[in-house]
Amino acid sequence: MPRNRLFTHALLAAGMLLAAGPAAACLPPLPSDEPPPPPPTREQMIQGVFRTSTDIVSGRVLGTIRKDGRLRFLVERVHKGKLRPGAILAAWQGWGMDPPACPGMIQAPPLPRGTRGTIYFYDRPEINLIYDEDMERAYSLGLLPRPPKRSPR
Repeated sequence: MPRNRLFTHALLAAGMLLAAGPAAACLPPLPSDEPPPPPPTREQMIQGVFRTSTDIVSGRVLGTIRKDGRLRFLVERVHKGKLRPGAILAAWQGWGMDPPACPGMIQAPPLPRGTRGTIYFYDRPEINLIYDEDMERAYSLGLLPRPPKRSPR
């Protein structure tokens, strides 16, 4: 193999090795003399989301807005906020309470039409799904009033 081609292959290999860890590259360096703080517990995360979010609503995805990729979300129940049932949101998809280390580097997994769930956001509509288990914890912690049981028809 010619020398130039070998050098080119070596550069490509080094570039691929460096690109393998982009998530670690976006984290700030930790001070060497202090241990990192412990991550928040799930309960602390739930309390933070439920206390600081402006809106928590349940509903379903109606589809996408073709030009900009936002999702249309039909509000069926309002747990917190000023929205009303029947409102249709044009919202970007978020990561929810379990984002990757660098959420801006990769796209959130797609939500197909008809997906139902409870979402939260801060002022600007964003689809951040909340797990059913986390909703139950929020009810048991008194962060939200439990909705009335629906009577069978």
